[in-house]
Amino acid sequence: MKLLNNILYSIGKIVGKNFPAENKSQLFFFFENYWVGGAEKVHADILETVSEEFKPWAIFKRNSNSKGFKYLFERHSLMIDITDYYNYLTRPILVGFWAGFINKHKNPTVFCSNTFFGYEVIEKLEDHVRFIDLIHNLKFCNPLKTFKIAHKFYARVVIDHNTLNNLTEFYDQYKINPEAKNKIILISNKTYIPSYYEKPSKDILNILYIGRYQPELKRTNLLFEVAQKCQTENLPVKFKFVSDVDEKDIDPALLKNCEFPGMSKDTEKINEIYKESDALFLLSKSEGFPMVIMEGMAYGVVPVVTDVGGIPYRIKHMKNGLIINNNDNDKILIEEAFNNLKLLLNDRNQLKQLSQNAYNYAKENFNGDNFREKYRKILLDS
Repeated sequence: MKLLNNILYSIGKIVGKNFPAENKSQLFFFFENYWVGGAEKVHADILETVSEEFKPWAIFKRNSNSKGFKYLFERHSLMIDITDYYNYLTRPILVGFWAGFINKHKNPTVFCSNTFFGYEVIEKLEDHVRFIDLIHNLKFCNPLKTFKIAHKFYARVVIDHNTLNNLTEFYDQYKINPEAKNKIILISNKTYIPSYYEKPSKDILNILYIGRYQPELKRTNLLFEVAQKCQTENLPVKFKFVSDVDEKDIDPALLKNCEFPGMSKDTEKINEIYKESDALFLLSKSEGFPMVIMEGMAYGVVPVVTDVGGIPYRIKHMKNGLIINNNDNDKILIEEAFNNLKLLLNDRNQLKQLSQNAYNYAKENFNGDNFREKYRKILLDS
């Protein structure tokens, strides 16, 4: 099988090297998909930083379950979707093709994130190619995959201090060239920040969840139980789930205080939802630092979140949000989430202060100036 893969790879490499086309931007981006998600929005934002001068190429290899942010990628890049051509047999051919095609360019830069296919291509690139990756969360980027070439990266971008520390510890553990650690760069994601803050007080507390329905990872189902407790106690609380929740996963009779508008790529619509919301609840088992927290804080939405990933580096309990101790015991997690909700419901002055602090933090830390400057620097080497 190894011999067959090598033969197929060589065929692809020859075809790529002789393919009658050129990427004049010299910029190649490898991503997994373009559905609606925080990582995908960040990828589109990165492309935007260089799309005014160039038309970078963006290669996708996984079938997206919706068109999602496809329109953003089409706006900022030349999209190439190889999903229909990618399978176990064609994989080595496609790796060879893209390695051969990129290597023939004079000054190419390759950027990849959340895609093992991209790393397979990077392993085959020649020394004149600059390659960069973005690590949202080490869980979705096996560092061992790049162990042998870690020292060759021009830059490795992480989005939060937790991932920065974990990757640095990995380098120390496997005795990777110490100079490689100097190439790890922290670049916080960005979001739109309204020029003014306004969060009028209301009798009803509006709770928001935005994200895919993933009971195992996001534990969205536990938030349903929090909503049921509010309904049982007849509390003036409404929940809105901007998610791909299936009707079979819910019992409308038990969730009369919940709305399910579905996933949306309409930025204006989402921003209006943020304006109406008081708190964002996330009970995730694992995260990097979610975009929805940043977006919500920009509208004064108080994050009530588990202390996982990069979250506790940014969100400080009773200062700019509320922290829930990550716990494998669902009952304890539900109870703590419920208690934090009641705190916001019963102490509106505290809610107002947390909301103001959240907005101020977002305005200072999540604006787009640093994001644009740092990505242009590593992508254009300027």
